[in-house]
Amino acid sequence: MNEQYKLLLAEAKKLNQRNFCGPLAAAAASGIEFADSIARFEALGRNRRSGVFKYMYQQILADLGFAMVRVSEAELNRLEPSMALSTNSVSRNVEAWRGKTYFARGDGHVCTIIDGEIIDWTADCRMRILELYEIQSKEPS
Repeated sequence: MNEQYKLLLAEAKKLNQRNFCGPLAAAAASGIEFADSIARFEALGRNRRSGVFKYMYQQILADLGFAMVRVSEAELNRLEPSMALSTNSVSRNVEAWRGKTYFARGDGHVCTIIDGEIIDWTADCRMRILELYEIQSKEPS
């Protein structure tokens, strides 16, 4: 488990949160505080200790100045050429994931991948990635 995830997890426990993968992933991807992420999700209709919908994290990241760009098939093949994409794919080929931030959606779960490191408990698991988005700043760098 990486340090950023441990800090976010501690904040979630302090706030007595459950089913917080969406707020945690949005906080990790954008750099906002976990409590701020929770407040933004609740403003969009998330019930306390409940999951989130895709439109919620898309809206929150957009409001914070980030675009979620769906990763192309060609890029998916570069990241994992031999099999179905999973969180194990990241640990097997860290260099391919460096330098970018991704938002990965699995079956009922989301997580953030930053510079080849999964900010989530799935880092040690094999969560199949169903959708992968690159998180890009809308402002020119």
